[in-house]
Amino acid sequence: DNLIARRVLIDQLATSGDTAGALAQTELVIAQEPKILEFHMLKLRLTAEVQDPSKLGPVLQDMFARFPENEQVRDLLLSWFIQQGDIAGAAGVLRQLAEKTPDEPGPWLNLVQFYRQAGDLEASKAELDRLIAGGGQNALLYRASRAALQFEEDQNSEAITELEAILRDAPPSNETQNIKLALAKMLVVTGNSVGARARVEEVLTEDPTNVEALKMRASWLIDEDKPGEAIIALRTALDQSPRDPQTLTLMAEAHERDGSRELAGERYALAVEVSGNGVDESLRYATYLIADNRLESAASVLEDALRVAPASVPLLASLADVRMRESDWNRAAEVIAQLRAIGSDEATRAANGIEAGLMLRQEKVDETVSFLQGLIDGSDTDTTVVATIVQARVRSGELQAAREY
Repeated sequence: DNLIARRVLIDQLATSGDTAGALAQTELVIAQEPKILEFHMLKLRLTAEVQDPSKLGPVLQDMFARFPENEQVRDLLLSWFIQQGDIAGAAGVLRQLAEKTPDEPGPWLNLVQFYRQAGDLEASKAELDRLIAGGGQNALLYRASRAALQFEEDQNSEAITELEAILRDAPPSNETQNIKLALAKMLVVTGNSVGARARVEEVLTEDPTNVEALKMRASWLIDEDKPGEAIIALRTALDQSPRDPQTLTLMAEAHERDGSRELAGERYALAVEVSGNGVDESLRYATYLIADNRLESAASVLEDALRVAPASVPLLASLADVRMRESDWNRAAEVIAQLRAIGSDEATRAANGIEAGLMLRQEKVDETVSFLQGLIDGSDTDTTVVATIVQARVRSGELQAAREY
């Protein structure tokens, strides 16, 4: 019954390569002490090492049944369902969680968001329609979420009309403030900046410390070259949410516009840290470092972010740019290979552009033109390819050939 001794035995068996023996000992511990998560996680790891994927699902489902409130267990099970292509299974987990607290909107919206991310907008809409039909205190929130889906499907006027109708009938509350901000973002996209600003000011009149509204106001102030006023708004936002990556990034942009580059760099770096090496935050910090010609530091920031998002095309493209600035052709070529391995249209276009740029930097003009002409002959209609061919001809002094092309 000594768990410490049992753990030493399991470690020894696993280290010596006896995975099956270690797994059997772990099963004994779980039978004896079924509520210790550590041993269930160990069982999961050992099951994975046995390299029988069919057994991982039952282990994860058993863990979820025993520890339904544990977010790590839930996320592992969801990931497993998604890897198996079992969207219904993953949705079932989220629905099970939502049904435990039927009056809480968060879990239901998680289910809606999951369907949306899985590319099943019809399921998202059907779920929201069911929730709206049920009435209750969250009906307005569900209607607003339904309007957001309409906006995603380019039904812009219908979505905006629906949010305006919701706001006409609803008394002021935190919920209506969020709906006003959602409406403001839609109005920005559709070019109605006056209407968007009016909604943001309504929110700030009701709550001068609303973080999202302050961020929107600050973004406009930065665009208007009023960094001092933007900084004041962002300080208020940071008082409410000191580790918000977007607020920190906006503060960095305001300091940069104000001429305080050192302060800007500190904020960019902090935004990367609190976002957990987020893609957008890392790209902005890398751009700042590149402008200061701190190329290796920029590469380090991008590589850290790629460990979190290894298939991010913008991160890889930025890293390739850094390597070419350093004239490190080999490592630039490695990034091109990574992009081609991803295989998406976006990644392939990026790889083609970088490869052409790499050849141009190496003064391989004829090879560049042949490579790019091959892309066009292969029905690639990207106008940047055409522009690069013209650029290659100009760089080689063939001005007449460039004009004729």
